Amino acid sequence: MAGRASNTMIEGLQQLVTNIAQLKTTPDADVQWLLELESLVLQKLREPVDAMAGQMTGPGGPDAQTADVATQVSRGPMPGIQLGVAPNSDEWSRMLR
Repeated sequence: MAGRASNTMIEGLQQLVTNIAQLKTTPDADVQWLLELESLVLQKLREPVDAMAGQMTGPGGPDAQTADVATQVSRGPMPGIQLGVAPNSDEWSRMLR
């Protein structure tokens, strides 16, 4: 890894997600395998968030805020956003400037 070394597993996994995104843009990329790997890493990164969401439920079920978030998530991404599709090399170049 370039730059400073990762101090925690979470930091290392976040860097790994970035590296996987870059690998998906290579000409010889096995995109299906990279998507599966990325999914596993993202699942591990979400564990603390999922645990906190479970703690937010009260005796009567999820509160209104949690239910609202669940509704928004179930609707899917915003229009025009494609999940799991890496930007092309021109887009990467533009974003890194």
